[in-house]
Amino acid sequence: MGKIKSFGLSAGFRIGNYEVLETLGRGRTGEVYRTKEVMSDAIRAIKIFDNFSNREAIAHQMDFAHYAFVLERHSQSNIGLLPRYYHMGHSFLPPKTGKKDGDNAYVIGNYFIVQEYIESEKFVKSKCTDLMIEELVQKVKMTHVRTELAIGDMNRDNLRISGDSIRVIDCDYGSNEKSNKNYRKDLKSLESLFDSDWIEYYHDLKVSP
Repeated sequence: MGKIKSFGLSAGFRIGNYEVLETLGRGRTGEVYRTKEVMSDAIRAIKIFDNFSNREAIAHQMDFAHYAFVLERHSQSNIGLLPRYYHMGHSFLPPKTGKKDGDNAYVIGNYFIVQEYIESEKFVKSKCTDLMIEELVQKVKMTHVRTELAIGDMNRDNLRISGDSIRVIDCDYGSNEKSNKNYRKDLKSLESLFDSDWIEYYHDLKVSP
């Protein structure tokens, strides 16, 4: 599955209490914008999800709610691996086609989540020190200890370098019927990404909550 079609929201567009500043990127499920909270001037990232047909809308809403629940669990862990989750919402955006008839967004609208905006740069493996990698691996394990959840999607597209740390900007949340709990897969993905066999040492490392 490729990327969704852009919502095409320009600077100044309002989504509830948030004003769009710029587009940050999009993937197969949604598009992310850098926004400003009008009342406080706080900078936030808003991820707007694509919509589905009427028949799939209820199932999609359940998975979306589960995704928000998983992000909230991660935020409550205070580990800081993923962007902090603030809240979820629903909005009616301009029709993608420019026509109201036949555009499902006009009929059922779109769900969105509001998260921490991370000042970061593109992930470049050569810029990651052993200390940064070790910290990332420790946080992955700590996340599983505190939340019983895994991160998933541990690939270079979802990693960013922020200061002296590696942050993860998205996760595999599973479904509302089955959360992602396979943290060993996370470590295997990191082993492959960094070509570091020593990461396997952390598979059975005891970490206190």
